[in-house]
Amino acid sequence: MRPTRDGRSRRGESATRRSLLGVCGAGTLAALAGCTGSDDGSGNGDGSGSGDGSANGDDSGSGDRTEDGDGSDNGPGEGGSELADAVSIELVADIAPGDSSDPDFLTVAGDRLYFRADDGEHGAEPWTTDGTEAGTQLVVAIGSRASASSRPENLVEYEGDIVFLTSYREHFWRTDGTEDGTIQLASEGPRDRPVECDGRLYFGAVNDERLWISDGTEAGTEAVTDIGPDSDGWGWNGPTRLTATDDSVFFRYYDPELEDDVLWMTDGTEEGTQMVPTDDAPMIRDPVLLRTAGGLLYFGARADEDAPRVPWCSDGTAAGTFRLVDPEDPDLFTTQSMMPYGDRVVFSVDTSEAAWERGADLWITDGTTGGTEFLGEVNTRSHSNGHDWDDYTEYDGRLFFVGSDQVDYRGHNLWATDGTAEGTEPVAQIAMEIADGDYEETGIEDLTVVGDYLFFTADDGETGQQLWISDGTESGTTMVAPDSATVEDPLHYSHDDQSVVVYDGDCYFTAEYTDAGRELWRASVDD
Repeated sequence: MRPTRDGRSRRGESATRRSLLGVCGAGTLAALAGCTGSDDGSGNGDGSGSGDGSANGDDSGSGDRTEDGDGSDNGPGEGGSELADAVSIELVADIAPGDSSDPDFLTVAGDRLYFRADDGEHGAEPWTTDGTEAGTQLVVAIGSRASASSRPENLVEYEGDIVFLTSYREHFWRTDGTEDGTIQLASEGPRDRPVECDGRLYFGAVNDERLWISDGTEAGTEAVTDIGPDSDGWGWNGPTRLTATDDSVFFRYYDPELEDDVLWMTDGTEEGTQMVPTDDAPMIRDPVLLRTAGGLLYFGARADEDAPRVPWCSDGTAAGTFRLVDPEDPDLFTTQSMMPYGDRVVFSVDTSEAAWERGADLWITDGTTGGTEFLGEVNTRSHSNGHDWDDYTEYDGRLFFVGSDQVDYRGHNLWATDGTAEGTEPVAQIAMEIADGDYEETGIEDLTVVGDYLFFTADDGETGQQLWISDGTESGTTMVAPDSATVEDPLHYSHDDQSVVVYDGDCYFTAEYTDAGRELWRASVDD
């Protein structure tokens, strides 16, 4: 449904913009290395959007990227038809003949692609492929029978191998792709995907409230510290959303005394595991959308229980942890998205608390107030619950994302920015108009750069969730599918499951194109 915006004033660069550019004092900015508020942090120089982040030479935004005007066409242009003809889609392997093997958690490590699948005999177990049918094989049946399959989750590459959680048995494993090379690291498994920092893996365990660290061996996998004052042994209060910068790992931790999540950080030692300090507020509560860029952490959080969840930036110090917006601005509601773009971050902030009357402003920042600039009234798909969808990526020098124009709403579509207001624009109109002014939601997900092209999945409102390809232009954005496809909505799946990846120069994904079920497919672009 189209958000109602009747009566909403067009603020342009009004109070919100002014507040964003003038909140933090010089002392706060001085804590960030190299940030003076007038030199590199001013938004000029390398971070201006006019260098590598522009639009790559001749594609300045005035040529092919705007050739279709307002982007009103739903179908591909001539360029899209030619591109679709150049894409070949084929089944990699029918792992469960006559049924669905449901491949997911696709993860590349070394020269192999790993994933979870169920061949109908062993249950859901780890599999690997080299891209050929003969080279697609079960790694090891960790469960003793199909009803006790290990159901691996949270697959992460580590030193050329794969580490993963077996959900039913809640154990942490590592494999090099062979049965003999598959070992158990711990009897506790990670609640979220582990993160690597300085050669070690960090995770919060499923049934444990402690922070864990592993060097990839069973002997070197251990709990670092108890964080909470009242550990109940069930792990509900343990570390989640672990996010690594160059030398620290940040995470959420539920504090039972505050009855809220707060932001913590660690350097891998018990002494270096602490709540993130700040001089800008009493405490950082309910942190979401943790992202890193340029060695800094960006996120949305509240300063107190009733405050809006606004954008923050942190270098791990009290002076260098501050809000990027004015907390007293009455227009602000909540941080909607955080999208790394090189050394900077593009973010959006809702500007009204009324759910169907809200608009959003899009900004770009380098972690300083002088380098925080307004890009336009653009609404990104809401991530305010902290959900991490793969609906943004850097491609061809620009940041591509899912957005909608708050002035001329046409549904959520494919957008791009080069870091300037002039270079922030819709790329392709995918959402179908179902009534006067009402558009279907496109469900754009899994933006993945494969060679010279951008692949993603989307539902235009007519064909169901399908695979799409784009060269960054409206006419060069089109849906692709194999000639054998007979099933509607073939790519309908949970976006948590890592179901689209680039491997060996091609796009690998899971789909249910035929009655044979959901299997692993490959899309290649012919030279």
